[in-house]
Amino acid sequence: MEAISKVITEDNLLVRTIAAEPGDGTRYQIVVIGPSDFLSLGSLGTVHDGYLVTESISGRSYLFAGHGLLHWDYVAEHLRISNMRTVIVLTQMMADALGRPYALPQHVEAQNA
Repeated sequence: MEAISKVITEDNLLVRTIAAEPGDGTRYQIVVIGPSDFLSLGSLGTVHDGYLVTESISGRSYLFAGHGLLHWDYVAEHLRISNMRTVIVLTQMMADALGRPYALPQHVEAQNA
């Protein structure tokens, strides 16, 4: 999967737009805002050392921590995505954008081994 990335920086806040077309007929896109030592976005919550990630298919956003293992189930739950292909692609895109390790479902990991 080849990702297209655009980066904008303003007042020490990084905004990244990442798009990918992995060959399944869908264009996946996420917008990542951060990192920030302290990011507060009202009803979305507050994260220290975190990123706001918005995905384009549903338009949902969530504040993700800037460190640790990014698990596919966590991405699916918080972005409310039930399509497994979409969850896998977005988890990989987010992990690349955030520089975090990630975990995929065991059947997917076995296919990629």
